[in-house]
Amino acid sequence: MRLIREQAVTPATLTSNVPITETAWAAGTYATGVRRAVGEDLYEVTAAPSTADEPVAGAAREPKTWVRVGKINRWRMFSEFVAEQTIIASPLTVEIDTPATANAVALFGLEAAAVEVVTYEGNVETARINKPMTNVNEVGNWFEYFFQPITKIEEGVVLDLPSYGTTRMVITVTNDTAPVAVGKLVIGEAVALGRTSIEFGAGIEDFSRKERDEFGGYSIVERRFARRAEFVVYMDGVKVPSVLRHLAEVRARPTVYIGDPDVPESIVIGFYKDAWTTRKTRDFAQMTLEIEGLT
Repeated sequence: MRLIREQAVTPATLTSNVPITETAWAAGTYATGVRRAVGEDLYEVTAAPSTADEPVAGAAREPKTWVRVGKINRWRMFSEFVAEQTIIASPLTVEIDTPATANAVALFGLEAAAVEVVTYEGNVETARINKPMTNVNEVGNWFEYFFQPITKIEEGVVLDLPSYGTTRMVITVTNDTAPVAVGKLVIGEAVALGRTSIEFGAGIEDFSRKERDEFGGYSIVERRFARRAEFVVYMDGVKVPSVLRHLAEVRARPTVYIGDPDVPESIVIGFYKDAWTTRKTRDFAQMTLEIEGLT
């Protein structure tokens, strides 16, 4: 079991081939429904029939004259939502300046065929890893091999990177014929917590609304969903204080938790709802970890 301490990505540390096509706000009068960008954020006019307010100020008014609808396309992959995807014709390439200890990459909400991560120390390449995003494990027989649609993995991690000295990473995401989509990209430092039990739970929490009328029919409003996971983690007794310290550090920010890097459903980004450690003996401890994922 590992977590990734995320490094914040800023305009100063990011170089991206995703063009900024959104129109930046400038002083003027805007009609209802018009969208304008302010920095990394995208706002939409909600006032009727129009407003001359600045978007950030308008979003703080009551009633609101603008509302923030999310990030611009380049920055959606770094937003607080997995469902808010950056979409571009293949390939998508980003170069990120990193601290020396950055050694892990995690991606969520993917629509891609492959991911390549290249690390550098200065101008010297130190690692190059290619990760296919096709889930061949779902093919159980020859009929499925020939006739079942190819299944893509929606989340993946790259952990076998140099543990010290990295100053920048170049991450390239490619797709076959469709555009590339990335819901969330996280880079940072992987921290080992313990050994994940082979028995763990994984599922989703759906926020859609389903209401039955008096005739038995359903009215359905489809909304986002979030991943969930429950793990049992074993560790040496001497590790308990450091593990609790690591968890305390990330208690209020989204964090990547990795039960097994080769099992996609055990890779979740979100918050731990509960983390409880029990000493079984003086030298052995067990922790239960319940994760609530981002939408």
